[in-house]
Amino acid sequence: SSLTNIVLLYVQAKLQEDQLILSEIIQKFDAGNKNYLTYDEFVSMVRSTGTKLTKAQIYGCIRSIDADNDGTIDVSEIENAMKETALMGVDGSPWKMYVDPAENVLCFHNFQTQEKIFDYQMKDEKLREITIADMYGEADKHAAEDVRKERESDWDYNAVDVTNPQAPEKQRLVSIHYYHVPSKKDIPRKPDGLPLCKHCYRQLAQHFCTVCAVDYCANCHRLTHASPFGVRQKAKATQKELANAEFLHRLHNSSHSW
Repeated sequence: SSLTNIVLLYVQAKLQEDQLILSEIIQKFDAGNKNYLTYDEFVSMVRSTGTKLTKAQIYGCIRSIDADNDGTIDVSEIENAMKETALMGVDGSPWKMYVDPAENVLCFHNFQTQEKIFDYQMKDEKLREITIADMYGEADKHAAEDVRKERESDWDYNAVDVTNPQAPEKQRLVSIHYYHVPSKKDIPRKPDGLPLCKHCYRQLAQHFCTVCAVDYCANCHRLTHASPFGVRQKAKATQKELANAEFLHRLHNSSHSW
């Protein structure tokens, strides 16, 4: 139905805004990691997208999404329902088209700004604006997909048993350690796309040195970039500082050239 498509378009817009895939947003609302959503969990997920629909309206949409009528919604059911919404606009663009259930006319809807234009209101200038937004949106979508693929290809993982080997099987705990392929380093967690410090390969990078062209965590940046000028990178020393023996010692023994 048109209402179901609108609900799914809101979900699709939320995925695009947060740069998530469907399984990731479902995981956020899946209490207990069941790999499916109850009706109430699905309602919570839909409401997080900013839609103004009532709970009763969303429940009406759920029945058309729950293909096997088992009272739960899984990823495959939402993906199948979204096949129709994929035809309602350019993938990655905020502008989508659907038949408005209240007006019963074609509606152009920007899911970022919530701007709505009915077919009989459309002007050439606005249509040109929508076409340009479609082009940029599609390019951004493809770029985000390429980044995700490259990010995932850099990582592998292995399960490490961290419990007492004599513990009962059901009480054993397994820690997932991630292996960073380019640096050949094993770390206890994956930073999920955030840059890793290229000095220690364990902490998330918070600084980037334009001279070294290297990402550093806060600790490594402090240790390797102990500038004698404090935080004034590439500053000029004053005559008073040049007359200070301690300052000159730090200046010439710094691990980084300023």
